[in-house]
Amino acid sequence: MQVAADVASVSAGNSHSLFLKTDGTLRTMGNNFDGQLGDGSNTNGSDPVQVASGVARVAAGGRSSFFIKTDGSLWATGYNDQGQLGTG
Repeated sequence: MQVAADVASVSAGNSHSLFLKTDGTLRTMGNNFDGQLGDGSNTNGSDPVQVASGVARVAAGGRSSFFIKTDGSLWATGYNDQGQLGTG
């Protein structure tokens, strides 16, 4: 079953996945109890949803997600009980 075309990279956490398309858009899907999909909600998503553009790299942790934009900025979303997102 094809999920997407023109995919540059993919990363998977415990129960969520991220993929970066060749056009620089980031799509996420899966468990979102801790906001790890980065769509501003805590609603699980079984279909890929675009959450960012201008993305160069992606990485998924257990219940968190990280991506680097083409401007060099690092973005993080999801579970942060031990400060793993780096937001204090």
